[in-house]
Parts: sequence; structure tokens; C-alpha cells
Amino acid sequence: MDKQYPILTSEKAGKLLEHLRRGEDCTPSDFIEYRQCDEPIDLTQIASLRKILEKIKGEFPKELGLRSQEGGVFEAKGSEHIHRFFQSFPSQATDDPDFWKYICVIHFRDFVEWRHGGSDREAKLANYGISAERRNLFLRMFYRAAVSLDPSSDDPYHLSKLGDEDLWKSHFGAVKIGNSPEVVKAFLKTVYPKNNKAVLKTKEVRSLAKNLTRLRSNVILELYDEASAVKLLKLEVVKLQSTEQ
Repeated sequence: MDKQYPILTSEKAGKLLEHLRRGEDCTPSDFIEYRQCDEPIDLTQIASLRKILEKIKGEFPKELGLRSQEGGVFEAKGSEHIHRFFQSFPSQATDDPDFWKYICVIHFRDFVEWRHGGSDREAKLANYGISAERRNLFLRMFYRAAVSLDPSSDDPYHLSKLGDEDLWKSHFGAVKIGNSPEVVKAFLKTVYPKNNKAVLKTKEVRSLAKNLTRLRSNVILELYDEASAVKLLKLEVVKLQSTEQ
């Protein structure tokens, strides 16, 4: 097996999507390119991942409303399984946004359209990672599970199921807090100490995330270990609550 992985560049992913959406005859393999990696990858079992995700998808309406919160719930439930499937892949692939464009366009286009599109609208190209790489649906879900993985817990994925869509997309995914897994985990453990019930109001959760983003200009959050990250979050919560009074 060759040590390479498939990718779609933004340009070719966009052109292929255009053909597919128009129902035009095309050969997807003509758009796919390959890049080198350290270990061979095996996508022959990707149908097993689809089967799991289709079962989860079956718990939701056939069409999601434009502002429906259920899409975020699907991401929370599905992220574990996406991470389990891809975690053994070489980092050259999982760190490459073009690999995730390939995954979404070639293998899971129907999921992207269901999650972000509708009968009267198509999913935005950004949800495939075209023009906005970190908004790729499957990259978001893989990343959600990866940065919140808690190996010390009986359920190592329990933290990935916490928080709403806005928290993950706007505060963890779109900014660099998400580059600090220990801080992300400390944030979730501090704000959601019991299941998915936050000890802070929604407005306070967003303010806390924004404060951490500003803090990054003076502090290297990536150097924090679990204990120091928890201490930092508790201090920031106290400061936030004192200013809110």
C-alpha cells in the first residue's frame, strides 16, 4: 500500500461540487490528487463509519432548519466516531484541510448538505472547507473530539459532548484557544462540572472564552498542563463573576 493520502484542493473541490450539484457527468478521480505521508492509510472501511453516522442521523429530522440547534447535537454525538475512525491515520493527512475536503466531497457530501443545506438551499462551500478551511464539517467534528479527549475518564469522549455549537465553532474552532487542548478541557470541566449543565449563563460562557482569547496575547496557553489550566480557568471565572456583579 502506497504511503500517500488523497486530497482535493479548494479549486478542484469547488469545480467538482459544481458538476455534482448540476447532475453533470464527471469522473471524481480526475479531480483527486495525492500527497506523501509516513504511513499507508486505509479508507476501505469508511463504509463502517458511514453506517454509524447514518444511525445517529436517523435520530434527527430529515431536514434541519436554518437555525436549528439539532445540527450541533448531531456534531456532539458524531464527533467521537469520526475521531475513532481517523485517529490512527498519519498526522500529515488529519492535519491537512485538503484531506478533509476530499472526505466531505467524495464520501459524505449528503451529510454536509443535510447538516447545512436544505430543500431550498445548498450548503455553503465553507462547510466543505472551501474558502474557510476550519469550517469543514468533518474537520470540525474530528477536531472537537481530538482536543477534548480525556483518557483518564471511563468515557474519554465525554467532554466532546458538552457545550453548544456556538462555543465550539466560534470560540474553540475559529480562534486559537482550540490550539490548547488542556485549556479546552479545563474550560469544559470548569463550566460544565455536571453533565451538560453550565454553571455560567450563556453570556458569561462567551465572555469567558473571549477573555481567554485576549489572554493569549500575553500568555502561551499551549504550555499549560492540566493542573495549571484548571487553576487558570477557575481564576478567570472568579474575575468574570466579580465584574458581572
